[in-house]
Amino acid sequence: MDANSLIPKLALALIPGVGANIARALMSRCGSVEEIFKLRRHELLAVQGIGNMLTERLLHTDMRRRAEEEVRFIEKEHLEYRFLFDENYPPKLANARMHRLCFFLKVRFPVRSIGL
Repeated sequence: MDANSLIPKLALALIPGVGANIARALMSRCGSVEEIFKLRRHELLAVQGIGNMLTERLLHTDMRRRAEEEVRFIEKEHLEYRFLFDENYPPKLANARMHRLCFFLKVRFPVRSIGL
């Protein structure tokens, strides 16, 4: 697990109102999660589905510290994570109508072998 790449992903997932659809819209605009946090107000408001309230949360919410705490917990508990835009996110879940931006696994097992 690369903690430096996980922190912005978790920070995004922790912001209330950011789900898979908003994350997809932001990613199509930015190309990476890290770049999302560099957007300015007018750039965020130009993204479909993002209004004033979510713009404020993205600009002013300090989720990085919380994400760092989560990473420490993940490392301590030996968890694995799956983030929607990573290659290891199960394709059937990515294409499902309702899915999570990220999720965590405690047990190591090959996700693809169970048909997810």
